[in-house]
Amino acid sequence: MNYEDAENKCKEIGAHISSVDSPAENEFISSINLALESQYSALRLFIGLKLVGGKYVWADGEPYDYSNWDEAKPAGGCKEDFVVMIPARNGIWEWICKKCGVYGAICEIE
Repeated sequence: MNYEDAENKCKEIGAHISSVDSPAENEFISSINLALESQYSALRLFIGLKLVGGKYVWADGEPYDYSNWDEAKPAGGCKEDFVVMIPARNGIWEWICKKCGVYGAICEIE
């Protein structure tokens, strides 16, 4: 699913795409995905972090004060900037420069 599909699916259940506020939350999200049957797990998961006007912004408005970037993290700069988590690589994050692809998502309910 693409980012908008993921966002809409989360909204349908009264949620939003998850922000990740701590190493423990990052590990929790990553471990949930890895524990699922292989047919349901995703190689990459959208998380609710975007680059908007040169600033990192969480979809739920939480402050951006934790990250788990890949060592070679790009600086964004694409027309569409979205962040995915890679559970099989210790939950590291990377930019993707397109909003479509076969990615999963984790929804968060407050």
